[in-house]
Amino acid sequence: PMENGSRVATQSKFDNKIEASSAKMYFHYYGQLLHQQNMLQDYVRTGTYYSAVMENCLDFQDRVVVDVGAGSGILSLFAAQAGAKHVYAVEASEMAEYANRLVAGNPALASRITVIKGKIEEVELPEKADILISEPMGTLLVNERMLETYVIARDRFLLPDGKMFPSVGRIHMAPFSDEYLFVEIANKALFWQQQNFYGVDLTPLYGSAFQGYFSQPVVDAFDPRLLVSLPTFHVLDFSCIKEEDLYEIDIPLNFIASVGTRVHGLACWFDVLFNGSSFQRWLTTSPGSPTTHWYQMRCVLSQPLYVMAGQEITGRLHLVAHSAQSYTIHLTMSVKMWGTGANHGGIMQTSTGKLELKEPYYRLSQPQPYIPTQDQQLHQQLVTSQISLSPSPWCLPALLLPHLLFLLIDSLSTHHSVVFLSFVLGFSPLTHLSHQILFYAAKMGNLWSQAYPWKRNGRTTFDGLKSLEEHSATTPDAASKVGFFRRKPFSPQASGLLVVTWNEDRSVLVVCRKLEDARTVSLESVPAKESAWVKQTSPIHNTLYVDTKKYPIIKELEFDLSIASQEISGLWKAEYLEDLFQPLEDVELEEISHALYGCNSYEILVIHEPSHITITRKVLQCLRPGCWLNDEVINLYLELLMERERREPKKFLKCHFFNTFFCKKLTSGVNGYDFSAVRRWTTQKKLGYALVECDKLFVPIHKTEHWCLVVIDIKDQAFLYLDSLGGVDTSVLKFMECYLVEEASDKSGKVINTSSWKKGSINDLPKQKNGWDCGMFMLKYTDFYSRGLNLHFDQEHMDYFRKRTVKEILRLRAE
Repeated sequence: PMENGSRVATQSKFDNKIEASSAKMYFHYYGQLLHQQNMLQDYVRTGTYYSAVMENCLDFQDRVVVDVGAGSGILSLFAAQAGAKHVYAVEASEMAEYANRLVAGNPALASRITVIKGKIEEVELPEKADILISEPMGTLLVNERMLETYVIARDRFLLPDGKMFPSVGRIHMAPFSDEYLFVEIANKALFWQQQNFYGVDLTPLYGSAFQGYFSQPVVDAFDPRLLVSLPTFHVLDFSCIKEEDLYEIDIPLNFIASVGTRVHGLACWFDVLFNGSSFQRWLTTSPGSPTTHWYQMRCVLSQPLYVMAGQEITGRLHLVAHSAQSYTIHLTMSVKMWGTGANHGGIMQTSTGKLELKEPYYRLSQPQPYIPTQDQQLHQQLVTSQISLSPSPWCLPALLLPHLLFLLIDSLSTHHSVVFLSFVLGFSPLTHLSHQILFYAAKMGNLWSQAYPWKRNGRTTFDGLKSLEEHSATTPDAASKVGFFRRKPFSPQASGLLVVTWNEDRSVLVVCRKLEDARTVSLESVPAKESAWVKQTSPIHNTLYVDTKKYPIIKELEFDLSIASQEISGLWKAEYLEDLFQPLEDVELEEISHALYGCNSYEILVIHEPSHITITRKVLQCLRPGCWLNDEVINLYLELLMERERREPKKFLKCHFFNTFFCKKLTSGVNGYDFSAVRRWTTQKKLGYALVECDKLFVPIHKTEHWCLVVIDIKDQAFLYLDSLGGVDTSVLKFMECYLVEEASDKSGKVINTSSWKKGSINDLPKQKNGWDCGMFMLKYTDFYSRGLNLHFDQEHMDYFRKRTVKEILRLRAE
């Protein structure tokens, strides 16, 4: 017994329906201060409760209040602040002792608050309540089954005309599309596809692991633009709902898709209403609103649905309570497919999922700061990424930078002969300076640049210049590769630099060339007279030539350029980036559209005789946006890359391109590796060359629904695993290492020691930002590396690359 309250010893409804082990863990969790702190620090939650109480203080004035599941007692203290006559704070966990101490520490309120340790189902109170206040919400509103306790408290203690804070809850639902999340979950099970995990084949458990990951609801904060229809909601009125109604909740689903896409599941969130006499206030957990510790929840289906804009999506969300204080979720979603069937009414594509609400996948662990709009968030991230620079002792004085920038732009806008130099990021002090100048100048929209690599067959002309912002769209890191060419002759270390020039009237002729000799750079590219470089009347002349006496660091930055030839050649070589982003002509786009969206799915579009690969429209349609690439398209494209190299051997690296079946065959042995299975694939008679003579070998890797690439770089001694999701499979790299050693020994009689070779991925690998472009990324990794180029592309280029690949396949010629 406690003052003004008591506990009864008989077994309660709670004990009858909840497992003892679950209850023990539940009360242990909420009996810890760190978890109470997590809730208190959710300022949306705590602030909304405080506002709801204080705005409706007339409801609390001189009233009896029961705090159901009081926790730390914070809501009881709010009620007392609002003028409650007396508050009974009922808490079943050990947190009741902390609540007592917190109440006692606030003596102005303590006399009107009584803390009672016990379950609502068991305690007895000396009087009925005018108001119930509680925070009974869990994930999806109903998790932890605290709402049932709230309803029991209503039936046991609330006066007939009493109020409940909150009084109504709503579960909101909408279908969503999130390819990246789908691939992330699917890839979690790839671990179980290993056939040689310390000599053990794990694949028998893959199917169960795959379904297991999809049985976890995903709890995180997501962009509301992922929703593909308007949401619907299901109302739970706490003032009249029966406890038994919460044992099983059945919600019919009906939506109209606003866009054509793949639906990956159902997104859910909730809100509750504080219906006070003076003010109404909602506490919402909706996407796009300030984030709470509840976040939002998504049920991801293992089989996505395809929908068109305007199509109806139907289904059912069925929640069944269980004794572990949670619910099993049964989700069904259906979309009617086009075509005949089902008595000519169309065929339903249906996907189902069974998820356990008690076992979610938490993608976030802390509430995130509120960003008003996603566009603002992206803009802020862009600015941060552009100006977040590593500390440098060579950084210009902050006050000098805007002045120098103005002079720089002023000079560049005049018609003088200007020379730019491409350089690598690792290069000494100017790197830091150029980042700052180029970023701010780009914002002012007046800086012109060229940063193209040289071409092996000599110099080439361009038909004009591009602004930095436009150029960056096709060359994302162009801003980091432009710097001033110094006026003085170069030291020998300057050999092998790229030079880009234009003449005084800025005509269309622009020359790119690589000059192997430092003296040639000095003689051909640097005017002998100062006036030819920059007019002495130009403001930038004073800054760069006169003011350097005041600021020696500028002189050092602008004029002490030196770079090793191997560094620049490691970054730029072999091909123009311009060639890789040539806009498609209207007639080409029309041809591509017809190939992808024509009527006859089984029309044969091309036949590649050497490989015996036939491409029908149905096969080629994997190059539509949002589709996964298939073996036929990938293998044909790799054949075209091989033919391209043979056609122009001086222009491309010597490479070998394995097809998509090679790795499967190589790893099909009992121990996960079998060289004999592929030994005859690469005889000199078949290929006309030995693999060890190649610069690079490319091996496509297919893992369930995800494409990756292994590059065996013989020239630079590396085994690279390129995964557009950022993963690295060391077991695959080990197999490739074994293969190269055996292949060299078997075909060429050579012993290759690969112990010192690099093994892993690369820094700044371009990564996909959706769930379907992994195959396209894999092909572009191959394309760029076979040219000897670094990977100068990103997600934004994938739509273009898909169309370009269609064009090249239709012509049976890779460009």
